[in-house]
Amino acid sequence: MTTKWVISVRAGTQRKDIVIMSTEEEGPIETYRRVKKKAKQIDEKLGGQATVDIISRLVPFKPRGYKPFSSWLWCPYCGKWRVFNYDDYLGVDRCSICNISTSDFYVRTYNNLWGKEI
Repeated sequence: MTTKWVISVRAGTQRKDIVIMSTEEEGPIETYRRVKKKAKQIDEKLGGQATVDIISRLVPFKPRGYKPFSSWLWCPYCGKWRVFNYDDYLGVDRCSICNISTSDFYVRTYNNLWGKEI
């Protein structure tokens, strides 16, 4: 199974996304470990001057932990509770980090948004 990961590095208004794909001989777990190790190296190199997040582009994650604020939604691709901002152009709410919309099946499922007007 091919997996695609993004390491998102953000500092202020600047953002750099590093895309990492799995290799043929590498399974999804090994790919995730490689991505996590690379993200940790980047975070240590920057010394806390930037925010480093790992984003899955193909595999959604189920919610874990408690919901910090009632207005936040679970982002299954970031694997974290996030603020979803309204996109005027498309007319949907989007994750502030990975830009997935509330129209996505897993976003709707994990946040119980089925049947609600968004």
